[in-house]
Amino acid sequence: MNKKILSMIAAVVLTGAVASADTSLFCSVGELNLSYSVATGGMVITSGTSSSMDVWKLGASPVEHLALLESAVTGMYTLDMVFTQFAANDWRATGTLTLKDVNQEVVKGSFVSSNVYIDPNAGVLGSGSLVIKGSLSPISPNDGVLVPSVYGWDITNGTDTIHFNNATSFDTGSVVNTEFLFDPSVFPVKPVTLDEFFTGMSGSMAGWNLVDGDSQVTITPVPAGVLLGLIGLGMVGARMRKYA
Repeated sequence: MNKKILSMIAAVVLTGAVASADTSLFCSVGELNLSYSVATGGMVITSGTSSSMDVWKLGASPVEHLALLESAVTGMYTLDMVFTQFAANDWRATGTLTLKDVNQEVVKGSFVSSNVYIDPNAGVLGSGSLVIKGSLSPISPNDGVLVPSVYGWDITNGTDTIHFNNATSFDTGSVVNTEFLFDPSVFPVKPVTLDEFFTGMSGSMAGWNLVDGDSQVTITPVPAGVLLGLIGLGMVGARMRKYA
């Protein structure tokens, strides 16, 4: 497990310890794919045939761990967004995040971005990255981010199961952080502004297809009036192993 994931787990444990006696859900998903269309503004980040998802139940003793593979879970991870331009280099997204186990959808929420920008110096080689920050909330008032919205909630790989009590306490509020590093072989000209990325001025007027993304998802229940969910998505991007 890399240092980034370890530090995120530690942060979630501290958040849960302070805010609630309940447990927290932490997912790390690898080998994701990104597709973006200039014509529609649609961006879809999905799991593929080589994707894997590790799930931890934090706050439990001992910490519980569950591993899933895309080969056993078709459509294990989907973040489906549409980007709209509000002003020069001001692009915002709305969409839906879905996670599945071998039986059904287990996490589903509406995504709304709060800050989208290009970090031109990110990456070992300074390749740059797209950063997306926002929030996740229930799709309808009677639902929760953990689905189905019942008191007892399970995620399973068909052999092992992680169980959560009081799933309805995971209903509102989240923070989403997403980063996708740029692969120089994909971008003839490195995007340095949002307009260059989203309009295709950096080399492709059709859009982009990127691979080897990673995502971290954390959901932590806290008392009413305080942030109820915390989701961190850390995308590392296109053909990441080229930078190793």
